[in-house]
Amino acid sequence: VFPAAYPLGNILSVGGLKAGAAELLDESNFGPDTVKIAANGDALVGPYLSHSYAALTGTSAAAALVSGVAALIYSQRPDLSPKTVVDTIMATSSPSDSLAGLIVSGGAINAYASLEAALSVETESAGETSGSPASPETPSLPSSGGCSLIPE
Repeated sequence: VFPAAYPLGNILSVGGLKAGAAELLDESNFGPDTVKIAANGDALVGPYLSHSYAALTGTSAAAALVSGVAALIYSQRPDLSPKTVVDTIMATSSPSDSLAGLIVSGGAINAYASLEAALSVETESAGETSGSPASPETPSLPSSGGCSLIPE
């Protein structure tokens, strides 16, 4: 899977999940060393041809959700490096046994947890963080909080 397989910290490759399940779409990207996070990629409504909307399915649709979470983080923390944002999103994923071994993070994106953790990362200097989003201080969220894509 390229460019996902390049060993760069700023690449956030995405796998697509079936709607309402922690199961990869049949056509989804996956890789325990390359695909870093999963997100819903099934029947997402989005813009389409001729100023209309359509239900879109696939890893490209899932990647749009993950890009939106990264943009949300940057809207509040423009000082963070791309690697820190990627690490934060991965560290705060909602774990799933069915994704373990298929996705680097072993889980689905959790927008709330990602933003909350990013807000607690100490200010960076010269591209390095002085706090780690993967530390035990990553917030523990109630089951009703956040935007986990794994059903309870």
